[in-house]
Amino acid sequence: MPADTGSHAPLFAERLSIPGRWWLITLVGVIIAGAELFGGFGWRVGVVVYAALGIPMLALLLSMGRTTVRVDVAGLHAGGEVLPAGNIAGASVLDARQTRLRLGPAADPRAHVVARGFIKQSVEIAPLDERAVPYWLVSTRRPDELVEALRTAVLRARD
Repeated sequence: MPADTGSHAPLFAERLSIPGRWWLITLVGVIIAGAELFGGFGWRVGVVVYAALGIPMLALLLSMGRTTVRVDVAGLHAGGEVLPAGNIAGASVLDARQTRLRLGPAADPRAHVVARGFIKQSVEIAPLDERAVPYWLVSTRRPDELVEALRTAVLRARD
């Protein structure tokens, strides 16, 4: 498959997938809960119980890990919204403590937040026009790369 070399080739792309240990913890939980619920019944009841427990948990874990963050020349794509590259004033990396503050006591309810609790770092992006949305807060495992991609997108948008 050829690489995407068009005008919207991603400068940065990250899937905010859940940690691998969550799969293991969920599997153990389903096994234990299923054994408790179908204990003493036949194997058919066991199949139904494990399906009733396992399928919703699988759907939940898959949906939690679907979120993507992408930067291209059009701008930042996160949480189903797009912040145009020409509307980005700046971006800064936030560590775990700063991220927690921006999600809690220092948060603005008008902000666009794409956060995952299992990702401790984030990037705060300031739009040029802060009237509707004062800032975007985006979780990422690679904050320095995201900031650099945003800078590149802004420079390309201004050319």
